[in-house]
Amino acid sequence: MPRRYVASSRRTLCGALVLVAAAIATSACGGGNDEHAQEQTASDSLIETVEPEAASPMDEDRAQDIFAALDGAGVKGQSRATTLQLVRGICVQIEAGSSGQQILDNLQSVTSVMARETGAGLTGTEIAEIYVEAAKTYYCA
Repeated sequence: MPRRYVASSRRTLCGALVLVAAAIATSACGGGNDEHAQEQTASDSLIETVEPEAASPMDEDRAQDIFAALDGAGVKGQSRATTLQLVRGICVQIEAGSSGQQILDNLQSVTSVMARETGAGLTGTEIAEIYVEAAKTYYCA
């Protein structure tokens, strides 16, 4: 194949990919509706910073119970923030009616990494099960 043809094909392919990506982005953002764009003001485009609410004593007690349960089960090494995010996510999934298996599946990628990093001798599935049980028992309202 002549070199000139290969370069031209690559440019065409790249151009097509850019157009497809732009079309997807436009449709995901509202389809390029000019009327909507005109309604936005400069203040609409600013990102509002939201300060997290202070934890209530009950939340702090529940968090301590979670950390104690995970520590007692041999699940260590995660930051407080990561642990609480996982537990809160589990509670949200439970409240949304997700099945136990769906919740475990959603945790699998994170807990598999935990299993490799902590060296606690637990599998990712076992860690996910421990997190779900601890969340149900100590954190979810």
